Amino acid sequence: MRVREFLKDFVLAKLANKFQQIAFILFLGTIQNKVPPVISIIGLSLFILTYFSTYFYNDLMDIKEDREIISSNTSKVLLRGIATEREFISMGVNIGLIGATLTTLWDPLLGITALMSVVLNNIRTHVRNLPLRQLLLVIVELLCLEGFWIALYGELIPGMILPVVLVYTFMYAALHSIYKQILKNPNNPRAVKEALRKPSFLIPSISAVISSIFSIPALIKFPFHFFVLLLSFLGYFTFIYFIFLSGKSIVENSLKKVLHYNTLGVSLKKNIDALALRTLKLLKIKFSIQSVNNYLLILLGLWILASAIGIKLIPPNYQRSFLVTLTPPRGIYKVVNKVEIAQIELLSSLREVRGLKDTIISKRERARGEATMN
Repeated sequence: MRVREFLKDFVLAKLANKFQQIAFILFLGTIQNKVPPVISIIGLSLFILTYFSTYFYNDLMDIKEDREIISSNTSKVLLRGIATEREFISMGVNIGLIGATLTTLWDPLLGITALMSVVLNNIRTHVRNLPLRQLLLVIVELLCLEGFWIALYGELIPGMILPVVLVYTFMYAALHSIYKQILKNPNNPRAVKEALRKPSFLIPSISAVISSIFSIPALIKFPFHFFVLLLSFLGYFTFIYFIFLSGKSIVENSLKKVLHYNTLGVSLKKNIDALALRTLKLLKIKFSIQSVNNYLLILLGLWILASAIGIKLIPPNYQRSFLVTLTPPRGIYKVVNKVEIAQIELLSSLREVRGLKDTIISKRERARGEATMN
């Protein structure tokens, strides 16, 4: 195994997305003024370790299909010969078993969430129906975000914030379908248009719109947070858009049609392309949607993380000035509230089995109580 390339092209690529998701959860945590304890780093690490086993399984199952596709996806280290199938099997099995055992011992609820996400993602690998495959991806991503919330805050995602997370997971599934289409047909100029018409894109997109309706209570209550979040994702999509365009010759023709051969407009577009390409060259980034996207996900995660820290530093009085004097539709609020009540009841029944984390925390609290009494 070529360890350096394996860590750079496989491990870093997978961690980029997870880092961005953790930043997203930390940002949403600021809505409820939550600050995760330092001990939560252990739960996060164990959850990621367990979930990582599914990447080995996916690549092993997709190896035959990958060999038939001409792809620029550098994370396919098995296909590129950076690691062997035997090494992948060994690493996947050991990481899965060790990670699942330690995660369950640390926090049973976190262990259950991690195992469910791994099992469902492995099942998804064998599903050929694209809409169903994308639905499973939504569930898997939701379980991942739920796992990160449990690891950081020791509870399930609150009912008011859950629809916001669902919007994210449905959007992720919709964009993932476009992303996969581009990777499979990198030289097809109609790849994006074809992906936009498929049910694998349309169903998650419509579901994201429906989920956004149930996000109204959170949006009305915390408009400042969602404004910052919107800016971060707009920046990400704009960056992706320009870098993607800079590598596509077909864009020149389409841009000329839009600008009606406006010389100034075309010249501006060429300068933007040149700047993007020089930036990539300076950073030694090869043009490939997959590799560029990894860097952008890290940048997005850092931006969201910085926003979360920034929001904590902004005085509450200033944030309250952004409050919208609206009330959410009563029916939507009732649904969101009932979900939260159901989650609290579920969590109370699951927490009867305590893990190592709860034992450590309870001992600390007992020690602090005794110190205070003395």
